[in-house]
Order: sequence, then structure tokens, then C-alpha cells
Amino acid sequence: MLYCTSFIWEPLFEKNQTKSIFSVAKPISDTSKLQGRPIMIRFHLSSVTVVALFICLTAGEALAQHQVTGIQVNGQNVGVAQGVRVATPNSRPAEVEVRSKQTFAAGTVIETPAQTILQLRSVNGATVTVAARSKLRLVASSRGESYTAFAGRLLFSIKKGVASRLSFFNVKDSGNKIQAAVRGTEFSTTIGPKGMQFQRTEGQVAVSRKVRVKIANAGGASGRRAMTTTKTEYLSDERSELSYDFDYFDTEYEEFQSYQEAEQAIWQDLQQNGDDPEILADGYTSLGYLYLDREMPAQAIEYFTKVLNIYQEIDPEDPLIADTYIDLADAYQEREDLTTATQYLNKAREIIELDLKFNRDDLNYYQSKDPEMAWSIAMDLIDNYENLAWTYELQDDEYTAQQYFEKARQLKAIYGE
Repeated sequence: MLYCTSFIWEPLFEKNQTKSIFSVAKPISDTSKLQGRPIMIRFHLSSVTVVALFICLTAGEALAQHQVTGIQVNGQNVGVAQGVRVATPNSRPAEVEVRSKQTFAAGTVIETPAQTILQLRSVNGATVTVAARSKLRLVASSRGESYTAFAGRLLFSIKKGVASRLSFFNVKDSGNKIQAAVRGTEFSTTIGPKGMQFQRTEGQVAVSRKVRVKIANAGGASGRRAMTTTKTEYLSDERSELSYDFDYFDTEYEEFQSYQEAEQAIWQDLQQNGDDPEILADGYTSLGYLYLDREMPAQAIEYFTKVLNIYQEIDPEDPLIADTYIDLADAYQEREDLTTATQYLNKAREIIELDLKFNRDDLNYYQSKDPEMAWSIAMDLIDNYENLAWTYELQDDEYTAQQYFEKARQLKAIYGE
């Protein structure tokens, strides 16, 4: 049986009222027509009034990573949206025209303007709805899917049949501090200057956040190294919402009496959540930091290399890979292998400087148009400047390092952190 799926979006009458989207599956007798699958999702929006959205998917259609399956502008279903900012991997963001059935490659960043809603379907069959004035980065492969939420509101629908084929499905903030991991569910996330919120409609969502590690009677991580462990909470029938302020990361700690105790806790966390590659990478990174603090760079290199392999497999275009290059440079420098350390620092700088150029363009664009989006971009720029500073600090170039640290401080003074 072939289907065309109809999504009915109820109008919003009062502030904070929930809108529901219900699917109506209609059989199509002519098999030469479009094929789709009935999906039911519910979506909460706070400002945009929308009507009906009809989506039909072609049988066996070859998709890139994500395909546009629906567009709404000013509450009307349309085939084309103007003014969507799109940045494909290693390219500057630009305002473009987005059309229905258009496809996007892995690593593409999409920013929707006011009154524009996009619905995307991944190569695996998951549905992503990007609300107006929202920004995300999307990656999908046969192994799993990973999304970075920068600003705005996003809805994800992952049916059990889809989830059973995937090793992971993650949604994280751009600072890689908080992420949601799901297995066959429907949920939405909202991200803004102060924090990140998750709302679950059905199924189960595991929301994990990084927490800094303190070792009693130890000097602790020096410089840029911040050991972390993971705390996980679950959204289910008993609890449907979770919210986190971003400033928790500077105030919340997990304290251990020794490095051995901290290492044991990290391994326990990996045993519980290690099927998630992002959490696995975070755990290996923390283990690397533990070994660096104990002056065991060879072991640190082993774990940082594992992290690099994970990121290169799931998302080789992710700018966060530069962090791992810096970690490797740090470890090789402690081994007094300055040649290899310099090679990794140069790789890190190449990635960071490219990302920095794009973020500067974005900040200039949004500074007067959208303060919330500008804040999100400013946070990424702060990370760019601090990472560049650390690369020069590792080479004892304090003058250049302080120049970049000062740029980061100036942005923090304007936007806060």
C-alpha cells in the first residue's frame, strides 16, 4: 500500500499553547505516484501560526543526507523559501533560495529566517522540523545521525523502525556540553542564550550533560584541560520536560579522592552509555586528560587517537575535531616530539581559522537583525579565539596567545557567557 501523508498543524491562539500535528494517511491506488509513510508528530511553537502541510515522498528516491519535504512561509505551504542562510562544508554562509525536494550534504548548516519553517527528511527516514529563526548543523549516515542545535526550536521524529537500524541519534549544543540521545521517539529542543530545553512527546529521551571533574589534593587540569564525566537524566511518561542553564558548567563539579577513582567513574559511565559515539569520545578525552595530568603522555595519545578516529568516522567536517588535534599536540609536546606536535597544531589552526571566518560573517549579519542568533554565534567565536590562543600558548608564544584571549574576553564582555 502506498501513502501520501498529510500533516495538520493547528493554529496557535494563546501564548504557550501547544500545537499538535496529526498525520492522516491516505492510500494511493496508482503505484506510479508518490510513496510516503504515515508519521505522527506533535510540535510546540510559540509564535508562528501554521496550517496544513502535505508531504509525499517518492518511492526509492535517492537522497543525499537530508531532503526538504515541506516549506511554510507566513503560515502558507510553498515550494520555495527565500533568504535561508546555508553553509555547506568548508564554505561561507550565504542567503539562498531553498526548494522542496532539495537535498543537503552532511555537515551543512541551515539558518531559517523569520516566518519560515522547513521540514527535512534524513536518508534514514527521520523527520526534522526547523522552526523560524532557528539554526542547526545536520549529519546523517547509515550508522547514525548527529545534529548540532545553535539557536531556535527544532522538532525530531524518530520512529522505532528507523531507530532500530541506527547505532545513535544525537542532538547537542554547539559547545558540546549537553546532548539528547534517543531510540525511537519524538521530541523537541529549544536553545537560547541562557540554556537548552527538551520536551518529549513519546518514547524515551536520554539527556546527558558534561560535568567537570575535580581531584582532591591534586593540582587538577591545567591550562585548557577540563576533565569531565557525564550525568544522564531521562524523559519518559513520568517526566516530559528538562531544562538546563549553560552556566551550570562553571559551577557544578564531581569530586573524586584520586585519579584512580575518577578513572573508574569514567569507565562506569562508558559502560552505561558507551554505545553513543559522542559520549564515548568525551570519555576517552577525559581519560586522556587524566593521563596527561599524571605525566603519562603515551597513554594520553592512545585515547586522543581513539577520539580522533571516532570523530572522523561520524562527522569528519565537525569543527570540534580541532579540539582533539590540540589535545594530541599537547600530548606529543609532553613527549618532547615537537615536530608531531606542530603538525597537529597546524591542522587545528587551519580548521579553527576557517570556522572563525564563517562565524565572523554570521555575527556581522545577525548583530542588528537577531540578537539571539548573534549570541549563539558569539559563543562559537569565543571558542574559536580561545582555541587559537591555546595553540600558541602550547608553543610558548604568549604574545599571540594573549591577543586571542583578549578577543575572547571582549566578546564575553559584550555577550556574556
